[in-house]
Amino acid sequence: MAATAKPPLPLQRFLDAGRAGDLTKLHGLIDWGLSTACVIVGALAGVRDRDREQVARAGLADIDQAARSMDRARRVVLGELCKFISQVKDVRRATEDEHKWALAEGVVVAAVPSGLSPATATRLETHRARAARVGEVWVAERGKEAPIWLAITPERDRVVLVSKL
Repeated sequence: MAATAKPPLPLQRFLDAGRAGDLTKLHGLIDWGLSTACVIVGALAGVRDRDREQVARAGLADIDQAARSMDRARRVVLGELCKFISQVKDVRRATEDEHKWALAEGVVVAAVPSGLSPATATRLETHRARAARVGEVWVAERGKEAPIWLAITPERDRVVLVSKL
């Protein structure tokens, strides 16, 4: 098990906001693009070529909307996240094996498929490049409950939700 360490400032702020139930602050501390781009690009592999552009644009629009504001569904998700954060007993750096698993499972963006407009492909490639630079993974232990897997953005200013809610 990795040693307990002091979490970096964005993670500490994220945990503090969650414990306080401050949905607005919590929302602003999440990098929605890096938290969801892997899911969006991964899903494109199963989409017919003729529909791929539309699905990719819809996914990017969802990222943009998530970053801009909290809709009702996001409030529910953030409320659940606050509940999970309130159960956190310890925060530690991921071990090397956990780190590799977490990045592969919830951060790394697959190769962007063909059949997309240059603008859409470029936006997805930007998320892919940023995801490849994520270097820090943390585990928020919740006792008997499943841990919350988190990462720090390459810019070290926000948190990436590796665990998908």
